[in-house]
Amino acid sequence: MHYLYLPPLFGVLFFLYIRALDRHSSFAFFVIVVLLIIAETAKGYLLLSTLFFYTVSYFLILPRIKSIVSCHLCLNAIIVLLAYVGYWAFTALFANMFALPLPQLDFKVIFYMMIEFFLVGLL
Repeated sequence: MHYLYLPPLFGVLFFLYIRALDRHSSFAFFVIVVLLIIAETAKGYLLLSTLFFYTVSYFLILPRIKSIVSCHLCLNAIIVLLAYVGYWAFTALFANMFALPLPQLDFKVIFYMMIEFFLVGLL
């Protein structure tokens, strides 16, 4: 059963993933990996796809974004946007490469991003 107004917290988990890697916290990293695996299985995503996307984003995309953006709140909004839209693009790329069904991006994602932007702002 999927709840419409309960976000999957991909943006918050991505923010906490970045924080765990920046602080070299292995316990926090392990907890986040377990939470990502649970979220993937609950939503029916490919196993470890979010972990792979977050790692690629952390090492390749995020350093370039951090060098351009100096506003802390703007960076948090970009992190949440990257977690949702970037992950959708990432899974769409894999869907085209491996002949899988294309992921759906619907109106609920905008609602989820707004909720998670406020949650990340509180962290």
